Amino acid sequence: MDEMEDADEVFVVKRTHFTTKPLEVRLRTDLFSAIMDAAERRGIPYQMLVQTWLREKVMQETPDLARQHS
Repeated sequence: MDEMEDADEVFVVKRTHFTTKPLEVRLRTDLFSAIMDAAERRGIPYQMLVQTWLREKVMQETPDLARQHS
């Protein structure tokens, strides 16, 4: 990376804000601990990790329905 040239381009990042709704789910303590550990390894909040996993699974299982809500 030391040999790479600096870029002069400016990139604009636009975040899309989606409405959210709280969800209460009861989990076994060992599963919750595993989720917490996985999130910590990635350096992200556990809620973000769970949301990512749920989104991936919904896209996998019902891509037609997931596209309607994205």
